[in-house]
Amino acid sequence: LLGRALERILPLFAARAGNVRLYDRTSDALVLLVQRGIPADDPRAVAAVPVTGSRLGNVVRDNQPLVVERGLAQQAFFAGPSLFESLLGIPLRIGERVLGTMVLLDARPRAFDPQQIDLAQLVGNQLAIAIENASLLEERDRQIRELRALSAISQAANLALNLGMLLRQVHEALHGLMPLDAFVMSIYDPRRAVIVEGIGIDEGETYEYFRSNEPLPTESLTAWVIRNRKPLHLHNVAEEIGQFPELATLTAGSGRVPSSWLGVPLFGRDKEVSGTIVVQSYAPNAFSERDEQFLARVAQQAALHVANVALLAPREQQIRNLDAIGRIGQFVSATFDLDQMLREVYAELGELMGVSSFFLLVCDAQTGAVTHAFFMDGDERVVPNWPDNRPPAGSLSDWIMRRREPLLIEDLRAADAELARRGITPIVYGSDDQPRSWVGVPLLAQGDQAIGVLALQDSQPQRYDAETIDFLSQVARHLSLGVQKVNLFDERERQLRENAQLFAAEQDARRTADTLREVARVLSGTFHPDEVLNLILDQLRAVIPYDSASIMLLDGETLHPASQRGLGGPGQIRQ
Repeated sequence: LLGRALERILPLFAARAGNVRLYDRTSDALVLLVQRGIPADDPRAVAAVPVTGSRLGNVVRDNQPLVVERGLAQQAFFAGPSLFESLLGIPLRIGERVLGTMVLLDARPRAFDPQQIDLAQLVGNQLAIAIENASLLEERDRQIRELRALSAISQAANLALNLGMLLRQVHEALHGLMPLDAFVMSIYDPRRAVIVEGIGIDEGETYEYFRSNEPLPTESLTAWVIRNRKPLHLHNVAEEIGQFPELATLTAGSGRVPSSWLGVPLFGRDKEVSGTIVVQSYAPNAFSERDEQFLARVAQQAALHVANVALLAPREQQIRNLDAIGRIGQFVSATFDLDQMLREVYAELGELMGVSSFFLLVCDAQTGAVTHAFFMDGDERVVPNWPDNRPPAGSLSDWIMRRREPLLIEDLRAADAELARRGITPIVYGSDDQPRSWVGVPLLAQGDQAIGVLALQDSQPQRYDAETIDFLSQVARHLSLGVQKVNLFDERERQLRENAQLFAAEQDARRTADTLREVARVLSGTFHPDEVLNLILDQLRAVIPYDSASIMLLDGETLHPASQRGLGGPGQIRQ
């Protein structure tokens, strides 16, 4: 509309070229809206002219026309050759409010008479009204689109099941309102000072912008927003980042460095920062103050979702934990196979918590020697090589066995001093992907005797907390009962075997005694040698089962068979 109007205005004033600029109070500059007849390399073709320090700025400051009859090239705010010699600058005003400027240019020296100036002012006032009406319509349209976007985001905040779903809803709502090249949303845990989840969309592709359960880099722009609890708006990152010496531009997603960056915090019901929303553009000055205000309103809506997740997640996790404990209790009660019991516990915890490393030790309560062990590192089962079949002295497991209390290490890399204070030296085993998070609880029998250790570890820090200890302690109690049940069953089986052996020995002794008595009775009742020898062999069979037997008598230096059983004849007797 302004372009067509300018094309009609230039012939009316016999002007060679002209432009219309809008006054941007935020940047205190006259921003080019439309121009005709001005070469791209002419100083008059610049995108923005500062109001302060420029002659054209006087039109805005004084709300009066500006006439330059000749020598315009020497008066340009930006140096450079120009085709134009004369200029008429008119304020675009409504009442006393200046909206911008209209400039008419000529290539020859020229004086503009009062009638031309008055006519140009009337035209300029009409342009101001047109610009104002267009701004009002644009404002109305923007308000409608903002309200629709907020409504969609509010609905998404109530219905979205996870951050990814909400992210896409918010991104879609914002995409029609501001130039988004990249959009990032994160959930922050102020208690642990870590990012719980952070994903974004960069040029249409979804990326994981932050590693879960790790602190933000202190030099990141997002960390600044969280620390200072307020928005950060960089119109030109390369030029403005120097104002923040503690910050650096960190790339993520596509790897490109943004030119415009706008981030706002999310606040929970307790007024703590619960996350951030960040929009980025690869062009400078992409976002306005209006965009910043709207993004803050979007953050309020999105914070509701984060708060709902914060309220529902513990309850849902508690339900999942109780279900898992119930299943663990069932198969612990149903089996007497300790190895199978340990495998089932690992499978259940792996499905529930996604553990990357897991181990269970079952030890003798008296000696501390390991009787059963189940170590998993990733998908590989690991067999630890412990010389005396006990947890190494000073290890994490040894500490739990001796102290009979849980142990939580949020980040092993940062816990050297704390571990040294407790006299703990972690023992490395398994893969090269060493753990960062570690949690372990003891298995306690009656009298608080330590009979084992249940431990989880993960390559990411801050994965476990006090709630993890509570859950694992409940699992450990079930396991302890299962281990004691298996031990009692094994002890009962051992006693039954011993009793059976004692009974068999008693029966053997009784048969032997009966045999001896019978032999003594017969011997006392007969003097026939053959009968005595045959009786001995017959009674011996009742004590010592045999296929063949013989009694041989020494005659001089030769043994002669005197009685036999199971042999065909004297020739079969082995001398």
